[in-house]
Amino acid sequence: MIIELPIVGGSFENDSKILSTQEAINVYPEQSTTGVGLVGLHGTLDQVTPGGPIRALHAAFGTLYCVAGPELYEISSAGVATALGSVAGTGTCCITHNIFELLILSGGKAFTVQKDTNVIAAVPDIPVSSVCDYLDGYGIVLETGSGRFHYTTINDFDTISGIDFATAEGAPDNLVSLIVDHRELILLGETSGEIWTNTGDATNPIQRAPGGFFERGCKSAHSSAKLDNSVIWLGDDLVVYRLDGARPVRLSNHGIEDQIAKTTVDPIAMAYNWHGHAFYQLTFPGELTVCFDAATKTWHTRKTDLRLDYAPQHHAYAYGKHWVGGANNILYQLSTDSYEHTGELYRSRAIGPFRTPQYATMNELTFAFAAGEQVNPSDESEVFLEISDDGGRTFPDRLTTSIGAAGQYRYAARFHCLGGFWDAQRVVRIAMTDQARFSLIGAFADIT
Repeated sequence: MIIELPIVGGSFENDSKILSTQEAINVYPEQSTTGVGLVGLHGTLDQVTPGGPIRALHAAFGTLYCVAGPELYEISSAGVATALGSVAGTGTCCITHNIFELLILSGGKAFTVQKDTNVIAAVPDIPVSSVCDYLDGYGIVLETGSGRFHYTTINDFDTISGIDFATAEGAPDNLVSLIVDHRELILLGETSGEIWTNTGDATNPIQRAPGGFFERGCKSAHSSAKLDNSVIWLGDDLVVYRLDGARPVRLSNHGIEDQIAKTTVDPIAMAYNWHGHAFYQLTFPGELTVCFDAATKTWHTRKTDLRLDYAPQHHAYAYGKHWVGGANNILYQLSTDSYEHTGELYRSRAIGPFRTPQYATMNELTFAFAAGEQVNPSDESEVFLEISDDGGRTFPDRLTTSIGAAGQYRYAARFHCLGGFWDAQRVVRIAMTDQARFSLIGAFADIT
């Protein structure tokens, strides 16, 4: 009897192995007109090495700006970095812009950068903050450790009055983050959220919208991002939410939430669109990276080899290219011509359970790959099969087979005489570590 294995899907991992033996690492589902397959994560190409860890990327005025270490750089389309000056600080920065200048929050201080001259100036009147955004010409700045946000003069980030502020008063909590989406200011507090708009009032232009209050907070200042015509963030209960009007809707699943609950550092979100996929990536530096794909409504995990997380943490789209960077001091471009990061191959892996109502014998297991798409024509790709007969707790043996060299498109990965197993105990794991496209169409078992 031929049975299809449920291995083509997203991630669901938690401490209950019998319920959570579905895993997708560096692979994600992709829908076609004939079905669903698993495709491998895009690679990166090295472009430029600024003088320190990448702390922020921002595209404005037809230019890419990068904060690396204590310096601000202008990055050309050819990947040449020009230092513009110091924006001292450590950790993640926040950048926004109006029609004339950038506003950069770094290390609790604010700086502006003029569009025409690239002159950097400190803005001492802006309160200590780590989050900013732009609304109808105003620069919006969250005041750390309070429920207040401040707004600048229209199209003048250098000018901010001591009386131009407002307070989120729907709940007595401090603000954690803010983000502007569709000309609405979303304020995310410790236990609640509010939606404010520009009313045009001469005295208090930015006011809370009618019904613009919800009882769900935010865990981390840099977890919020815009994607798929909405806002996504990590809630105060360690659940990922998507804002639907004024209603937070749960986006994560129990498996993803279980992984997030084990982290100990604040996350950094980045969101981008890639070949029809809309990704919200949440990285807990050094510990975990999970990613939601709005196109398929599935989650997967990302890992750079030798790391527990995915190295790129910041993203900007400039010059028709996707630029990413993180803690390893290098600015990259995402590429479909690479399946590695800084010389380290991705370990693409999928795992799925196999359940029968009784004892069964697996005579043959076939994985249908789109083969023959190696970067190096002389390479012959291999895939690795690991089998668990204790519900995914241990994988004692590894089997290897070829899926052909470049141009050999008719290969399939076949494994024979794989023994017997009891109901719900067999879990199969398929992996590839090659400079080749991972494209798994399906998995089929011949059992008796």
